[in-house]
Amino acid sequence: MDETENQNEQLTAQNRSSSKELLLYKNLVDAPTDPDSPTKSKDYQQLKSTIDKVLEENQFLYAELHHFKTSDPVYEQVQLLENANKHLKQELFQTINEINQLKKLINIDEIRQLKTRLKKTLEECEQLRLINKKLHYQQTPSPKQVC
Repeated sequence: MDETENQNEQLTAQNRSSSKELLLYKNLVDAPTDPDSPTKSKDYQQLKSTIDKVLEENQFLYAELHHFKTSDPVYEQVQLLENANKHLKQELFQTINEINQLKKLINIDEIRQLKTRLKKTLEECEQLRLINKKLHYQQTPSPKQVC
């Protein structure tokens, strides 16, 4: 099957290349270098007719090749898998964006919690300073006690 696919791809590439060459020749035929020459004009007309027939056959063969390729059940499965893959990629990108947003929110919540804890710690520190001042004041003898 792989061998057939490779062969089909080669034939498709050859078909495209031949089509391009034929179009180039057709352009040359449509614009002959010496239009006054009766023999050349007749030769060009015959050549143009031949080229047109080859182009039509080439298009028919390409359509037939495309039909063969697309009628294969494996082709249909590949198309379904490619569509599923695109959908999964979109979901993945969406999920990654949501995760990044959640990370930002978590960081914001962590910062708020840390600020709250810092505020509480500062309040406790201030309370300890006040207690320390009271204790220090109580330990220092007053002037009445000294006398």
